Amino acid sequence: MKARIRKRPKRGQSASPRSVAARALVSWISADPSSRGPLSRIINDFLGQIPPQDPRDRALARELTFGVVRHLSLLEYRLGRFLRSGRRLHPVVRVHLLLGAYQILFLDRIPQRAAVDEAVKAVRSSGQAWACGVVNAVLRKLAERKEKDSGNEAAVFGGRGLSPVEVLSLETSHPAWMVQRWVDRYGLQVAGSLCRTNNLPASVVLRVNRIRISRDNAVKLLEDAGIAAEKGLFSRDAVRLPDFRGDPSLIPGFETGLFQVQDEASQMAALLLSPMAGEKVLDACAGPGGKTTHLAEIAGDNASIDAIDPSGQRLDLLRENVRRLGIRSITVLNYERFMRESAKSAGMYQKVLVDAPCSGLGVIRRHPDIKWNRSAEGISELSRIQARCLRDFSKMVAPGGELVYSVCTMEPEETSRQIEAFLSENPEWRVINAGERLDARAGKFITGEGYLMILPESHGPDGFFAALLTKTR
Repeated sequence: MKARIRKRPKRGQSASPRSVAARALVSWISADPSSRGPLSRIINDFLGQIPPQDPRDRALARELTFGVVRHLSLLEYRLGRFLRSGRRLHPVVRVHLLLGAYQILFLDRIPQRAAVDEAVKAVRSSGQAWACGVVNAVLRKLAERKEKDSGNEAAVFGGRGLSPVEVLSLETSHPAWMVQRWVDRYGLQVAGSLCRTNNLPASVVLRVNRIRISRDNAVKLLEDAGIAAEKGLFSRDAVRLPDFRGDPSLIPGFETGLFQVQDEASQMAALLLSPMAGEKVLDACAGPGGKTTHLAEIAGDNASIDAIDPSGQRLDLLRENVRRLGIRSITVLNYERFMRESAKSAGMYQKVLVDAPCSGLGVIRRHPDIKWNRSAEGISELSRIQARCLRDFSKMVAPGGELVYSVCTMEPEETSRQIEAFLSENPEWRVINAGERLDARAGKFITGEGYLMILPESHGPDGFFAALLTKTR
């Protein structure tokens, strides 16, 4: 069934938050999970239908979109109790049922009757009028059931022969294979806490551009603008905005290069490498440049930093961030040419950052679509790519130089096992304890091997892993 997803409002009219969310969700749901783009990019493509001067509507459209994806399997399970088994729904009908269910189950500020009526009207206007009766009946039954089941989890999942892993998977909307991995590693209680943390909204965290403003002055600037701000606990450049839910690019000072949006966990990667003025540095997987520009700022914009990445689109974002932040010490190189001539770079760099491609399971709370775009088989493939990155880019480190390997995930194949395998094959490398480079408060995240390992927790940094290595000869 071909879904109609790009019917736009008439010129001069603003689309409603619900309609924008519906179009974004139909686009996301209709795409192949193995190849669809990030949900954040998809919703941004549709947010242009709401004027920038309507920030609340734009925020609500984002909340509806991300909320449905965050709680997807629970919503489908709850709806499935009132739908005929095996019934296939047009993507547009499915999306409006999901939006209605999300509003009924999670958004108390929206009256249940209004959520039902909105869904019915939306289905009718989308050309699927045949489904109005189904949508009306299903959502009304869901609303009635919510009142009866309130506070009684057993009424939702009990008596259906579900295992504890299956209940946790449904309750927190995480794929069962993912939950099983975490239960096997951490136990049911910790795995449950991890899954629930992933469903909490993450605070916006800024990285202060230390070559332009001090953290104290940055906090004062934000508070003078009416934005609650507090210093981060684990990065000396971090400012946390606990109540901010808007567009970070509209924060005073953002466009003039005083800030970069970057979680504390991610900031710690550059702090581990700590480049100094005059050093030659390589960011081997630069992406949009969050860590790259941080490296430049740490060195006072006086290091010589080369940045490469296989994605031209991500490098365009890097160039924009470099321009906005006023950085002069970063040179963006052509990835294919660099790798083709990699022998010329052997032993050239004092510092190398390998922020490797990974599953991203540590940042699910910021990108809930990751849950549905990953597979256990995909993690195995990524681990092979990571090993190749470590092998190739470690050759570019000079004797006595250092390398930081980092990933925003906690999976052993992508983290500690990756480093252990590398060290076993390369005896000239050794680990430097990450605690030697980070604030003492980050000590809670340092493993016995000296790695940085963070599990997501409420009000804490994202899930993250990093290892600091030095080449002894």
